[in-house]
Amino acid sequence: MTYYDILEVHQGATYAEIKSSYRRLVKIYHPDVNPSALAAEKITQITNAYEVLSDPNARANYDWQISLGASDTSFTYQAPQPEPVVDEREQKRREYVKWRRKRDEELWQKRFHMK
Repeated sequence: MTYYDILEVHQGATYAEIKSSYRRLVKIYHPDVNPSALAAEKITQITNAYEVLSDPNARANYDWQISLGASDTSFTYQAPQPEPVVDEREQKRREYVKWRRKRDEELWQKRFHMK
């Protein structure tokens, strides 16, 4: 069963169709409306399917995996995390903090004759 089957849309569905199907299914299976245990499991599947199919990059990757024959819903998309930008000033501050901690520890050990 694919994410398209879970959301009850065809593979070429637009974002608007996916969104409306998601909202319709959530109204049916939401735990506040439907207290059964199966509904709780179904809402989790619906939410996972919507998260993948609503993101263009994740959907393209998922479609590619389906074309290779992976039809199960164990797909998890990890969006690439941007590397943190560290400017020169921040780098110098970090180096100073390391130096200061090392110096303070050496002074503390000297004072209390730890060395």
